[in-house]
Amino acid sequence: MFVGYKHYTLEEIPRCFYVGKGSELRPYDTRRNHKWKGIVKRYGCNVVICFQSFDEKSVFDWEIENIKIENTFSSDHNHDSDDIGCNFTLGGEGPAGLKRSEETRKNMSLGQKGHEVKQKTREKISASNTGKTKHFSDEHRMFLSEKGKSFGKRMSSHTLKLNQSRIGTHLTKNHKAKLGIKNSSNFTNKQ
Repeated sequence: MFVGYKHYTLEEIPRCFYVGKGSELRPYDTRRNHKWKGIVKRYGCNVVICFQSFDEKSVFDWEIENIKIENTFSSDHNHDSDDIGCNFTLGGEGPAGLKRSEETRKNMSLGQKGHEVKQKTREKISASNTGKTKHFSDEHRMFLSEKGKSFGKRMSSHTLKLNQSRIGTHLTKNHKAKLGIKNSSNFTNKQ
């Protein structure tokens, strides 16, 4: 199931700063952009699940519409500005929908060209690598080969034992949510 969700500040008058789409646990995930993390650190975060569907396209459409409604699209990556919007795309595809301007692409290209490593840095790298072998010895390769032949067999029995030990155990939605937010004290889940 896919969900559409919104993140609001914990201010007296809450402001929506992010609209998203994902699986059931994605709304509580803290792996986000730098600006989002700064906003959550400053204002806190209330997660509101607004839309659920098994049809991913309908959730994409909901996301596009609500990014416009809540005005959370921003090209300003500075979390210290008055613009608290943390959606860097117009929605519908996530980062895959991000289209970089020709100027940005040129700047990224130039940033990768002409970088020279100083002689002092080269000497430090050389000294740290002195005495290290870049390739495995024949003896070590044989050891790894023999170990690898039995690895799959051990792994499958080990996996089987783990699976059998977990039969009948279930995580509650609340527990899953707690795992997803990594015990962040800045989160609430009021709907």
